[in-house]
Amino acid sequence: MPQEAPQPLPSSAPAQISPPKRKRWKFIVAFLGIILLSFVAFVGVAIFEQWRGERAVERLAEALRQAEQDIYQKQLADTIGGKTPQETLRLYIEAVEKNDYELASKYWEIDKQRKELESLTNAPHENISNFVSTLKKLELVDWKESLSKMYETDSRQYNLSESKEDYIERLYGVWNYDRKALMSTKVDGYDFSVSFFKYPNDIWKISEM
Repeated sequence: MPQEAPQPLPSSAPAQISPPKRKRWKFIVAFLGIILLSFVAFVGVAIFEQWRGERAVERLAEALRQAEQDIYQKQLADTIGGKTPQETLRLYIEAVEKNDYELASKYWEIDKQRKELESLTNAPHENISNFVSTLKKLELVDWKESLSKMYETDSRQYNLSESKEDYIERLYGVWNYDRKALMSTKVDGYDFSVSFFKYPNDIWKISEM
């Protein structure tokens, strides 16, 4: 019988088998892909959040513009008042003296009319009488004269280089004094004043007492 060729003996320590290079590259590419997708997702979320924030700001700005437009239109439509602060005050006093508190309240700015009506309606008659007497003593404050006095004080304190005329004109515009007025008097040694605001239709309204 033919003799079989001798078989090689197995090694006592098996040889380490390294993974094929193709598998390593697949693993690296997959890992990098996950990182890239995570980065894209992060950037996408950031961009979306920024867009959503900008849209929220735009909606808020639009709502404010709409609210301002609504107020403007209401002011244009409100024609109850005088062409000067003094005239508005006179009309207001006449309405109060006639106990026409609803009409009197309409000489106030729109958003304050309801509160004024309630205040007049609930006030004792004696208080109303004293109140009217005080109103009749009010005198219009000259804004430019007040600013002139402020200039003298500021000039001494801060050594202003600005001329008095420029100072007055600048603050007159900054503080919108062409649409504001103040009437004031003394009551028991204290200042009592009434503020007025000029509507877009050139009607003066009471804004504060």
